[in-house]
Amino acid sequence: MACTLLMIHSFLLISENFLRSFFIITSLLLLPVIKGHSFVNSKTTLSGGLYRDQEEQEHSSILLDWQFRQVQKSGHELVMDIGLNNNLVQDEWGFYPYQWHLVIPYADALEHAAYLKSHVVLGRMSLPIGNEMTLLDGVQLKHFWGAWKKLNLYGGAVSFLEQTDQLNFDAHLYGGDFTFGKDSASAKIGYQGTLREAKWQYKSYFSLYQELLDIYSLRFLANARYNHSNERRENAEARVEADASAKLNFSLSYREQNPNGHLIRGRREIYRIFSKGAQKSLALGSSYQLAAKSFLNLQGKILRFTGRGQKEKGEELVLSWDKSVRFHHISPTLTILHSFNGDMLSYGLYYLYNWSAQTNIKIEMDVSDFSKINGITNTAYHLRGGFDWSVWQDLRALALLEIERNHIYNFDGRAIFYVSYFYY
Repeated sequence: MACTLLMIHSFLLISENFLRSFFIITSLLLLPVIKGHSFVNSKTTLSGGLYRDQEEQEHSSILLDWQFRQVQKSGHELVMDIGLNNNLVQDEWGFYPYQWHLVIPYADALEHAAYLKSHVVLGRMSLPIGNEMTLLDGVQLKHFWGAWKKLNLYGGAVSFLEQTDQLNFDAHLYGGDFTFGKDSASAKIGYQGTLREAKWQYKSYFSLYQELLDIYSLRFLANARYNHSNERRENAEARVEADASAKLNFSLSYREQNPNGHLIRGRREIYRIFSKGAQKSLALGSSYQLAAKSFLNLQGKILRFTGRGQKEKGEELVLSWDKSVRFHHISPTLTILHSFNGDMLSYGLYYLYNWSAQTNIKIEMDVSDFSKINGITNTAYHLRGGFDWSVWQDLRALALLEIERNHIYNFDGRAIFYVSYFYY
């Protein structure tokens, strides 16, 4: 399998010039007049805001995002998601093609599942790797045998969202997986290789989903990824969901994750700042229907890992109540947090009022008492309010005002304005 991945890598290295020019080529596809036998969806979003940093310097942020999708009657598809914004951290403008790819079908749709067509995807696409989403500049093939069997092959250069202002060919990813089963029971097995600085890492992964509707509507999900190069489990997760009755349901999940910074230079999961080994967490959630449109929710989480040369732990408990009465929706929340960084007790409230079919009013607030390990003890306040409305049939706008007060700011405020235009 490793030799196969190496051969695929050598082939795609020759095609890097093709990948670099792909964005220009696909742009030309938008020039012809769109014919009546295609579906077109376009969404343009402009958002902006004002805020003050820790040095009390004022900044403004502007983000323009355009999402475009065209589907031909033949099944050919063009997908684009492009952003233009000023990076707040580096304080410079950038062009960000988040997605930009062609979908080319090469077989007829299945007889009993017309929405399934074997196809090839060329360009920049989103691809989940482990527990985070990455961007793949390359090619992906999906082949269907019947409605319940699918082969997925992929290969190319990989980057992350914060790197999308430039093409990056320093890291490569090649692999594939096979999925089989029905909606109520399915399984996936796969193998992949990652390459950076002439060093390969090989991983295998699997996922399993099973429904047992006769036993309290029980649903079971499990997945794991094993790094053969490091000879250790990179991550694993198991989750059980059940409906004990028409009003009561619960979920129980276990998750284990190890840090791996091989794929992208300088890329690390946030928790690696504290964790040297695997993070292990156990979470329990439950929801009970008190009355019509009234639910009581309880969530708890326990976290364990090794950091700073000692065992660390954290516990979180969240209790909330969701209630809807005609045009009003209210949700108070109580959060109790105990971790290696300190303790926190937070009271929150969310309120939504449907003023009309075109306008909604939203208000949310939080008051938190916290005590940190560095000796800082204080109370933090947060308030955000605003409304969204349909200016026209396909034009929606959102305006928000946010203020907060904590141990760093006596007063901090920001304004946010968000506009989206939809075209079908």
